[in-house]
Amino acid sequence: MRILVTAGTWSGGTQDFCIRAFQQLGHEVKVARAPDLDQFRRRKVLWRRLLYFSPLDRCVVRSYWIEFNREVKSVAISFKPDLFFTINEMYLWPETLDFIKVRIGCPLVCWVADDPFDSVRFTCFPVNLTRFTHLFVGEPMWIPQVRMVAKPRVLECLHGGADTDIFHPVSVTKQERSRYSAPLSFVGTGYGGMSEGFYRALIVDSVMEYGLKVWGLGWERHFGYFPRLRETWQGRAVSLDEANIINQVSQILLNISHPQTFTAMQQRTFEIAASGGFQLADRRTEIDKLFPGGEIVQFSSCDELSEKVRYYLDHPEERRQLAAAARQIVLTKHTFKHRMQTMLELVE
Repeated sequence: MRILVTAGTWSGGTQDFCIRAFQQLGHEVKVARAPDLDQFRRRKVLWRRLLYFSPLDRCVVRSYWIEFNREVKSVAISFKPDLFFTINEMYLWPETLDFIKVRIGCPLVCWVADDPFDSVRFTCFPVNLTRFTHLFVGEPMWIPQVRMVAKPRVLECLHGGADTDIFHPVSVTKQERSRYSAPLSFVGTGYGGMSEGFYRALIVDSVMEYGLKVWGLGWERHFGYFPRLRETWQGRAVSLDEANIINQVSQILLNISHPQTFTAMQQRTFEIAASGGFQLADRRTEIDKLFPGGEIVQFSSCDELSEKVRYYLDHPEERRQLAAAARQIVLTKHTFKHRMQTMLELVE
């Protein structure tokens, strides 16, 4: 099967995980990748001081969308895919999806990884939903809202997974262990002072005293309310390979889901487990379904989190047993290869 995938420059890696899984399943993949938006701005605007002048920037961003949609159409015509796949809105206009549906006639598949009705993240995603023939959502509770406006052939929940080419046990040097190890670690963005970040900051602040290290961008804007964050924040984001090492060498990984989800877990849940790490996750009912034996330990409040951090720091063998069991479940059921296979079976 020929699969056309649209992809951006998001550092989380999900798009590339899907692409690799399609290829591992034996399909031919063509990628229409959007350029980095900031680089595009600099290419279009010579004077740096005018770069984010609002009226000019709106014109530049619109130009960005125009060029990318033109490129997607061109690739679709030349590649003639059997299936079109994208994650979220991905700078696509409804007109582009209509063009592919009429000109190519292949299924249009979207994996909805974020709330499609979030006005901060998206522009015309709700209209795009009506164009897709198959929709897969990461949060089951989004399904009724999506069904209100869209009538795809298939509308199903599809959770994230782990790319085991990236997340797996590796040899760690003494220098890496010294740099990345901690009794308790959290890897993730602080969302730059936005309310989503405050949710995470409140939880992180409740367990500072356990030798916590926080990796990720956007935490400095929380310092005014959480001054102890200065001491534990490591000042930068990490690569996927670094995250894999952190998952291995930290005694406990803190796993804080995004507030936009109500029952579903972070993709990080599967990645930590695939690396062989032990995690404490904020409670999500979908975790109980996918890890029914309690392999992923959850917490429902900051007080409960603090209690469980103390307990599991004192019980390393129990941590190791749970981490090993969680990893085995991911390897047998929850890799990206499993997810893309499930998706394709529902499309074909």
